[in-house]
Amino acid sequence: MKKLPQIYKNKINKNINNNKEYCYLKNNTSEDIEYIITEKLNSIFHGVGYPYNKTVEIITKDKTYQTSLLTRTKNSVITINDETIPIKDIITLNLK
Repeated sequence: MKKLPQIYKNKINKNINNNKEYCYLKNNTSEDIEYIITEKLNSIFHGVGYPYNKTVEIITKDKTYQTSLLTRTKNSVITINDETIPIKDIITLNLK
């Protein structure tokens, strides 16, 4: 068998410490809740079927709604009853 040439190996003269693990925990803030609500809205509007055929329960800081969703804008949700609900006011959103 023929002997192959050796591969160049650079010497490492310093301590390499780039494999650290990080864990970051934080409390739920309004941004986190708004992100969760946005993800739920995305699953309703981009899921199977029409969003106005799905009954949802929306709990805001002022009122509870049992309705269907018609459309969504950047900052609010419009229900089938022609009510506009700001996304930042929504506390929970449950699909029924």
